[in-house]
Amino acid sequence: MEQSTSRTEHNTTRIEQTLLVLCDEQRSGLSSIQSRVATLQTYTQLGSNNVGPPLSSGSDDASRLSDISNSYLHQQVDDIAKSLDHLSLKTFKSEEPRGQYLSPFRTGVTLRETQDSSLYHLQVVKNALQILILLKDDSVELSIQDGALDMLQLAIDLYHLEMYADAVTIGVWTVDLYRTLCKTHAPVFEPYLAHALKNLSIYCRNAGDLVTATPAIEESVNIHRALLNSPTSDFRPRLASALCHFCDILSEKGEFEKRLEFAQESVDILQNVLREIVEWETQVQSEPEPLQNSNQSENRETSTEDSFENATYLLPPNASARHRFHCDYDASLVLENDMASAFRNLARGLDGVGRHSEAYEMEKLALAIFRDLYSRHPGTFAPEVAESLRHLSCPLPTVDCPQSDIFSFAEEAAQIYRELRSRYPTKFSNCLFEVLWYQAFSLWNSGNPDKALNISSEAIEFIRQSHNDRLLLADSLNRSS
Repeated sequence: MEQSTSRTEHNTTRIEQTLLVLCDEQRSGLSSIQSRVATLQTYTQLGSNNVGPPLSSGSDDASRLSDISNSYLHQQVDDIAKSLDHLSLKTFKSEEPRGQYLSPFRTGVTLRETQDSSLYHLQVVKNALQILILLKDDSVELSIQDGALDMLQLAIDLYHLEMYADAVTIGVWTVDLYRTLCKTHAPVFEPYLAHALKNLSIYCRNAGDLVTATPAIEESVNIHRALLNSPTSDFRPRLASALCHFCDILSEKGEFEKRLEFAQESVDILQNVLREIVEWETQVQSEPEPLQNSNQSENRETSTEDSFENATYLLPPNASARHRFHCDYDASLVLENDMASAFRNLARGLDGVGRHSEAYEMEKLALAIFRDLYSRHPGTFAPEVAESLRHLSCPLPTVDCPQSDIFSFAEEAAQIYRELRSRYPTKFSNCLFEVLWYQAFSLWNSGNPDKALNISSEAIEFIRQSHNDRLLLADSLNRSS
């Protein structure tokens, strides 16, 4: 572990073979697309000055490009799985950990500030193609640990593209690769295995497979608990994150009491971490600072992107609200995001057991943190802010909330969802439709029937344009009447 170069030992490792169930539609009718994708591959070089493939601006052309790229990406995933299945029968030399694996394990928030969804899709196609080329090149000596990292990221990308079945396919192989690596260097690779298992459970849950999702997240939580004694990293935030995702599965299974228990545990873990950071900072601030020139002082004062100025509810009353998580902005960002997600998760848990007023206040805490993150990275945290606003705009009758606040929440959520829908039409259409109705109901309850009718008319027109569901349209017309 002292050096970054890898050393090959004489003992060997075999990749465990995993049974993959792939849809027939992924296996058939795609070979004819290969020739049509030549242009697509050219434009995956995102560094070029070209805006996009040479198609007309018509929606039919854009739709055809999307269909081609989706089908091609499906085929790439299928081919990657077949190649790995073939390679699993071979024997590989064991590798010493190198590169990223020599540093303490860490995760980050992927910032997607202004990236167009179509360009992101093309970049994923390019990355998948590079993996496939390596797997099929017999002249290349493959590295399991490097391949595992590439597969980990590819699965995440497929999930963000809402290609959940394909994310599961790649996620299963990622877990399998890290299991293989753990046989020889468990202390190094177990954090990655736990992370891959957590991700796999998320993909499976979104694909409707709770049978696979449940044991995956259970194993992830168990590994994270075992890692709490690690001398190299603090895995408490990662355990809290895994518990939050476990809560989503427990809710779908109707285990609301257990969900609340895990949700509270995740919040307690993260608040303890934050308190320790504040205590550490307070101690550092009380010590005499070394002499420094004025330029250094100015630079330090202006580097406050990761401040928590308005998040005093996370910290002891007598503590400073400004912190740095080990002087690392990325780690601080992850911790803030985890804390907000944990508050939101606890809100859902409280709702599940009928404690609706407490849940509503907890959702407000989540929103406050997400707003702070949104102010710095709007492209990344806009969906999180919108989701909290959406929940706050539909309180139960037992929750005491002024109609003016409800309308404000719904109005802001609708504004964000309109912008999100322009970039991701499929993913956010239903959310926009929902908050439009919340907005209309709030106006009606506030004695503004004309404005309520205008908003409901927008919702109906939105359904006409975006859906072919006649029952949903009929229900919308009934609500409006």
